[in-house]
Amino acid sequence: MLQDCVFSCVNGRPTYAAILNIFRDDKEAYAKLNTTEHELFRALHDPLHKVWEQRKTYNVTGELASAVCEQYKETNCAAPVAQVAISTVELKASAMEFVDRAGGQYPLQLGGYPFNKALGPYALAYKASFQELGVPLPPDPEDPATEAAARAAKPELFGYLAVRDGGDSHCLGCWAQSTWMMAGKHGWWHRHLVPPQQRGKMGLGHMWAALPPGDFQKHLIYMWTGHWNRRIAARASEGRQRMFLSNQPVSGPGGRVEVPEWRAVVAYAPGVIHSGLG
Repeated sequence: MLQDCVFSCVNGRPTYAAILNIFRDDKEAYAKLNTTEHELFRALHDPLHKVWEQRKTYNVTGELASAVCEQYKETNCAAPVAQVAISTVELKASAMEFVDRAGGQYPLQLGGYPFNKALGPYALAYKASFQELGVPLPPDPEDPATEAAARAAKPELFGYLAVRDGGDSHCLGCWAQSTWMMAGKHGWWHRHLVPPQQRGKMGLGHMWAALPPGDFQKHLIYMWTGHWNRRIAARASEGRQRMFLSNQPVSGPGGRVEVPEWRAVVAYAPGVIHSGLG
């Protein structure tokens, strides 16, 4: 959804860039739109590249100077930073502006309109679940019944930030948002490993992206980093003996590799593993 919002803002009309992820290399699907994967990619991305501010330098002052860090692959990130270089784009538009500009037209060269005009059973069930809960759905700007509410909605301001892996030491922009591969696996997500004076060096962690292969790696990362709530897990699993995972099968060069079943697990008491270990 965020991807579609970004491209719609840049193109000035509703577009659905996610269709590239859906079609992938399906040449027949692109042919029905009278385009190719390369042509659709260029049509959606070229306007974005024109407004994208690549590696723009920003001065860092005040409290932010002591919190920002870009050396996430090194053990020490305590030195204040005076400047940061990030790639960003500022977007501002309202849903009704998109609808007005589109005028009901969705050019095939921009991906067309990928949805059925008539709602299917899953979409109807989704809407019904909101009604049953008494929670109003966001106003649909293309529905005459909710158009007035959509026009009354205030525009929102977004800053779309891109992080970049800088090699052996740097991770540009990771002080605002990072992935497991870029910063998390180097210890910066671990509550018990980060020294007190270096906590707060990272704003957000993106759990979804760049994870190791597996079936429940998100659960394991929460456990490794000290963010797993074992009380809630025990309640959800209806018993403490079923509230954790010790290991999982992995994918190797020859395919899926099974791992031995573990019946006994060693748990360390709080404070045994800490940032002062050599």
